[in-house]
Amino acid sequence: MTRDALLACLARGEVIAGLTLTGMDLSQADLSGAVFERVTFTKATLRQAVLRRATFEHCDLRGADCTGAELTEAVLEGSQLSGATLSQVKAKRVVLRKADLTACQLAGADLTEADLTEARMERADCAGAVLAKAELAGALVKGINFERADLTKANLSGADLHGCRFERTNLHKADLSQASLEGLHLKGCLMALTRCAGVKAKRVVIEPGTVLTQASFIDADLEGARLEGVTGWAAVFMGATLAGATLAQSRLSQANFTGCDCATTDFTQAELTQTRWKGADCREAKFVRADLTYADLSHVNCGKTDFSHAVLDRTNLHRIQDGGAIWTGANRAAARETDPALQQAEDWTH
Repeated sequence: MTRDALLACLARGEVIAGLTLTGMDLSQADLSGAVFERVTFTKATLRQAVLRRATFEHCDLRGADCTGAELTEAVLEGSQLSGATLSQVKAKRVVLRKADLTACQLAGADLTEADLTEARMERADCAGAVLAKAELAGALVKGINFERADLTKANLSGADLHGCRFERTNLHKADLSQASLEGLHLKGCLMALTRCAGVKAKRVVIEPGTVLTQASFIDADLEGARLEGVTGWAAVFMGATLAGATLAQSRLSQANFTGCDCATTDFTQAELTQTRWKGADCREAKFVRADLTYADLSHVNCGKTDFSHAVLDRTNLHRIQDGGAIWTGANRAAARETDPALQQAEDWTH
């Protein structure tokens, strides 16, 4: 079928089914609202084509060039797009559920509110793409390049992000809960209010300057992680594992470390004012020159913890376990020690 014949069929409102249109040039064609079923478009050219609200049901677009195409609210559920070029496409609210986007070029694409549920996206290039509010639940996303991508409020919960590149990526309010970030390197990202509850992030590196303001890491596994110099006002680490992690020179005022495993964690020169630590395990941790002003360390296990030269103005040390702790140069006299009346009341209730 020729291009003109195809466009004539579409003008009559016909459904295009079962055809092979390999290599066809449909550049700048207006295919708005068209319906294609099981059509083969391999290596076809659809550059700057208008495909608004078009339907591609189980179609084959492998290797197709769709650069700059208009795909707003188009439906490509279950279609094959591996190796296709969709750079700079305008595809708000596009449906790509269960589609194959393996090694697809999506640089600069606008996929705002896209439905990518259970899509295959391994090794796709999403540099500079907009995926705000995109749904990626169950999607296969290993090895994706998310450099400079906008993932604001995107759902990546439970995703295996092994091999992904996050550099200057906007993850503001994104949902990464239960995702796997083990060994990843996040550089210059915005993670304010990001949901990271239960993430598996052993040995993750989050570079200095990354914003973690009010991010949630509840029950996260951050063993051996490196978070030096991050900014995380009111971040929540309740129940998280931070054993062996490094948070030196981080700014974490009002963060919540209640019930955390912080054994051997390094908080050297960290700003930890008004932080909460009740019930945390901080054995052999380092708080050297850290600012713990008004911090609540009540009931914390601080065995062999190093508080050398720490600032302890009005720090709550009620019933800490500090056997073998180092207090050299710290102003412990300015801290609040165990309250006998409160201790008596606690013992009575137990």
